Amino acid sequence: MLLTKDNTPYIDFPSILVPTDIISSGSMVDNAVSRNFTKEDTAARSFARLPSVIYSIFGLQSSSPPILRCRNATQTSIVQQ
Repeated sequence: MLLTKDNTPYIDFPSILVPTDIISSGSMVDNAVSRNFTKEDTAARSFARLPSVIYSIFGLQSSSPPILRCRNATQTSIVQQ
């Protein structure tokens, strides 16, 4: 974001993100920013539920020990599969 002498903010972003049929490189674009409280609340509630979802998927059963096999061994390294 660039602030000019008249305190007008300009946002610089890659022109590849701009729809070329409407806006071209060097165009002046007006945009508005607003806060979406509904989406924030939905995202916060979803994030708060995440630990219980992870626990229900991975935490209720004990994991089995891994089965490791030696594929190759030298004096300085081991390759396992």
